[in-house]
Amino acid sequence: MLQIAPDNEVGAKPFDGEGDELVCAQCTAFVTRQAWAVRIGGQGEHFCVNPHGIEFRVLTFAQAPGAKPQGPASTEATWFPGCAWRMAVCGACDAHLGWRFEGGGGPSLFFGLIHEALREL
Repeated sequence: MLQIAPDNEVGAKPFDGEGDELVCAQCTAFVTRQAWAVRIGGQGEHFCVNPHGIEFRVLTFAQAPGAKPQGPASTEATWFPGCAWRMAVCGACDAHLGWRFEGGGGPSLFFGLIHEALREL
């Protein structure tokens, strides 16, 4: 089940240290920046429930250099039709940050990161 919440569209631009950094909530390593947020299916924030009933508030980003993908891509129980997903963990501490999505009708690659796994710097 995918529930969608409204958000504001933000264009992607290169990292320049301007202060909109988002870091890992566990270790404070740089993950992404707010300017890299993208709209998927018309939204940048999604309320998702996995097959085990665990709910996630997922924010979507075009880039997340601090999130490294793990494992093989899967289309099982994907929240974004046509997209395969891989787990995404912090490149510094391996904390679960969310998922990297590949393929589909929108961008060919984007990150769905768990709101609670990120912190503003």
